[in-house]
Amino acid sequence: MRQIKAKAKAIQKARQDWYTFHYDKRQKAKTLSHDQLERYQYAASMITAARMTIYGGVAHDWPPRQAYELAGQYKLDVNLVNHWYLSEAGWEEFQRQWKELPEPVDILSPTSCVQIGELSTLYTLEAGAEPPK
Repeated sequence: MRQIKAKAKAIQKARQDWYTFHYDKRQKAKTLSHDQLERYQYAASMITAARMTIYGGVAHDWPPRQAYELAGQYKLDVNLVNHWYLSEAGWEEFQRQWKELPEPVDILSPTSCVQIGELSTLYTLEAGAEPPK
């Protein structure tokens, strides 16, 4: 059986911390001068887009090395080189991804469980059984 690595409460706490981080970066980006904003947008366009984890943060391997190189070259804060913070469209994309995060739940069950269909519908599967259709 697969062990749960993080409890729902810990995931919610991580999400709270990450949302504060993202919100602060968006607010900082909104204060950038036009020239600074263009440099950040250019750098962000040169790297792969961030992917949100279930914790509401970014993958451990993001930003890529190229982001650090661009940040150094253009004297940018690498934490702001993220399209989520640099435009209304980017912030809307962030909000869309945030709303799509699965609701964390703690399941205390001696058998394996998988989520099928609606968020609140959980089925317990016996070993080798097929999920209902």
